[in-house]
Amino acid sequence: MSDGDLLPGSRSPESPHERDLLLRRVPEVALVPELRELRFTPERLLPFTGVHPATRIAELADAAYLERLRSALATLEERANEERNGGLRFLSASLRHFVTALPPERHPLIVALYFVSAFDAPEGALDEVARRMDEYENALAPLVVDKSLPPG
Repeated sequence: MSDGDLLPGSRSPESPHERDLLLRRVPEVALVPELRELRFTPERLLPFTGVHPATRIAELADAAYLERLRSALATLEERANEERNGGLRFLSASLRHFVTALPPERHPLIVALYFVSAFDAPEGALDEVARRMDEYENALAPLVVDKSLPPG
């Protein structure tokens, strides 16, 4: 896939490698207009000063927030369909599916929204957001999946 894989007219990913490339673009998705209202305000972040980001994210991303996120991602997916934007459609649908499948502190878009908000990252700072997300992910304990539960 090229750099234009999130632009109107882009095709859907055709291989695991292309899916991985798209997933690396989650920080860009955090900046789309449909998700602007889901960034955390400084007032919401302030009470969590000195608290580990995973704890902050878990507290901030309550049930109401997750429902707003799910709705915003559905709206984003509609726009992607209208634009025939396969890359953005893949990301919005995948990220929407995992809103309920992952704890908020493990959901890559929620983590991206947190870091974009916490560091008031302009578009030019996406590499910095991605770097902080990688550091955050590397510092987390492995995710334990209860295999006795049905998928979904």
